[in-house]
Amino acid sequence: MAHLAFVAPPFLGHLNPMAALAGELAGRGHRATFFGEVDAGPLVAERGFGFVPLGARTHPPGHLASVSRRMAGTNGLLGIGAVIRDVAAATDMLASELPDALRAHGVDGLVVDQTEAAGGLAARALGLPYLSVANALPLNGEPLVPPPFTPWRYGTSDWARERNLGGYRVSGLLLRPLSRVIARHAARLGLGDLRTAEDCLSPDGQISQTVAGFDMPRLHPPAGFHHVGPLRRPRSGRSEFRLAPAGRPLVSASFGTLQGGR
Repeated sequence: MAHLAFVAPPFLGHLNPMAALAGELAGRGHRATFFGEVDAGPLVAERGFGFVPLGARTHPPGHLASVSRRMAGTNGLLGIGAVIRDVAAATDMLASELPDALRAHGVDGLVVDQTEAAGGLAARALGLPYLSVANALPLNGEPLVPPPFTPWRYGTSDWARERNLGGYRVSGLLLRPLSRVIARHAARLGLGDLRTAEDCLSPDGQISQTVAGFDMPRLHPPAGFHHVGPLRRPRSGRSEFRLAPAGRPLVSASFGTLQGGR
């Protein structure tokens, strides 16, 4: 069976669904190992998986707490800029160290969070197969699909298309620190002109933990893109409870554990 590397941001909203997927694959006989910054180690260990720490110099113990505080309180363009620089620094570290670590641990393939471009860069550099997982809203852009960070409604008019394309252009400007990191490592690894996280997604397989009915209509999804629904580990002893009258739908909406105070 295969030794699979899991690469994701060190936050529970990303690690938990990846752990669910890792558990399912481990149950089928595969070996699952997470690779990431040091502070993610305890989070991974308590979920029962192996962990390879990276970035001891640039991301030492305690670094994650400061990043989490910044993300939790982010408001306005200045705050967003600081968060993007944190993301770019994490990608820079992983893109620098991950290829050698994967080679040293005999990895056969990768499962990579869509938001961490370094996983795709490393997989391509080593010629390894990899799967991209949209644990947040899918990053896959289309002219008729509003950018995932906007509250815009879906529309098919020329105005909606131009509005969306303008949103993607603004996003590109804000993400320039990350784009520069991706482009630099792509050139260093001989991977051609890759500049965005979307450029680094798997050409073979992508899954999203939303369902098609909750997503925007996608006219041109990538080959191998699948809506699979929530990735959750099975729980034992779950009790039944009811918050809505029988026969009526119940919708649960959450801001998550990190940014709910914004």
